[in-house]
Amino acid sequence: MIKKGLNAYKQVGIRDQLGTADPYEVIQMLMQGGIDRMVMAKRAIEHKDFSAKSEHLSRAIAIVNALNDSLKPVENGEEITDNLGRLYGFIVETLSQAA
Repeated sequence: MIKKGLNAYKQVGIRDQLGTADPYEVIQMLMQGGIDRMVMAKRAIEHKDFSAKSEHLSRAIAIVNALNDSLKPVENGEEITDNLGRLYGFIVETLSQAA
């Protein structure tokens, strides 16, 4: 019960941050959220909680896909965009194998 309330409070805080964040801060928040989900999935695997593992991996994959979808070619930045796209693809493929 307390954990549910804390999660709801945290969600409100995240929404408030998103409302005032610039695009770079949003990307940073997404990356941190993805990392957090991967850590939670690892912990769930260690505890043999396969339902939680699946939930956390699915959310991590969704976050990485959102990051990939947000990539836009910029002038003189094609190499960075391509490298990030390949990195995100690798992460999604690796997480999918773990699922």
